[in-house]
Amino acid sequence: HQMNADQRLQLMVQMPADLRAPILEGLEPAAHEQHRAFVGQLKPEQQVSLLAQMPSPIFEDIMESFGPEDFEAHQEWATTLEPNQQLTLLVQLPESLRQQIVAGLDPEIAEKLPEAQVQFEAFKAQQAQQQVAEQQAAKQKMRGTAASSAFDVMKRQKQVEAQRQQAEKSAESKGASPDAPAAPKPASGSTATSQGSSGSKGPQSAPAGAKPAAPLGPEFKDAARNDACPCGSGKKFKKCHGK
Repeated sequence: HQMNADQRLQLMVQMPADLRAPILEGLEPAAHEQHRAFVGQLKPEQQVSLLAQMPSPIFEDIMESFGPEDFEAHQEWATTLEPNQQLTLLVQLPESLRQQIVAGLDPEIAEKLPEAQVQFEAFKAQQAQQQVAEQQAAKQKMRGTAASSAFDVMKRQKQVEAQRQQAEKSAESKGASPDAPAAPKPASGSTATSQGSSGSKGPQSAPAGAKPAAPLGPEFKDAARNDACPCGSGKKFKKCHGK
């Protein structure tokens, strides 16, 4: 409603019929007056070209505002066209405007007009079929693209699963689960000697760094274990030098 007349008319021409209808119903009378004023100041060829595209309610409203001089101007302009151009123009016009213009043209054009209309209708039908085919092809392409993307995702998932299974088989063949923790390594210096682990009673080696015991003198030769130690310590021999 805030557009000027030419902007509104151009929008109406391009708009689908189901969207156009409620807008036309809501237009104020002043808006229709603006449409008539705008079309009235156009040149005849511009009027005819615009009216050929107009939706029916607006076309009929503007046609009612035309007088004989307007239709004569349309006829005069149409006579400047070649016969083939005249036929191409006429088959695209609404019936009421076509009759007004063809009345001022060569009678031969009126005779050729029915055949031209049949050809034009066949052309429009072919265009409509082509448009439907293009829309269906576009939809099919979109579905194909979506299917291809889904297939790529599934393929990648299968590859990942195959790699996981292969890793599990490889770990099993080595006797360990891929997720099992590594066995702890023994601490340095804690390994027992082969003789100790086998339970043999052989002599034990002295601890590293220990000093060898000094030999006892002759006074200790005849001392019994429960005798007083000859060293004079007051302890029994077995608890002193006899250890």
